[in-house]
Amino acid sequence: MKMVKMAEIKDKKASPSHAPVYEEIRNGTFPQGVLIGKRSKAWPDYEIEILNAARLAGKSDDDLRALVKAFYLKRQELFGNLIAEAGIRIATV
Repeated sequence: MKMVKMAEIKDKKASPSHAPVYEEIRNGTFPQGVLIGKRSKAWPDYEIEILNAARLAGKSDDDLRALVKAFYLKRQELFGNLIAEAGIRIATV
């Protein structure tokens, strides 16, 4: 799995700013990033690809929110034991 940083996400969205991405996070139509350093976040590439495909297919915001919830559940399923052992809380919607 490749992790995608904000610069690449902005390129894929053709956006000069990170503000639209953070607005989508607040709206629940884009997942929160995963901390990969003290001040650096990234997103699993497959989440970005699935969201982009859903947008191209004309899915509604409610559909996108359902996808984001599914991403959080998948993160918990895949990494729940590691997360619990490290004492880390992950975002849930």
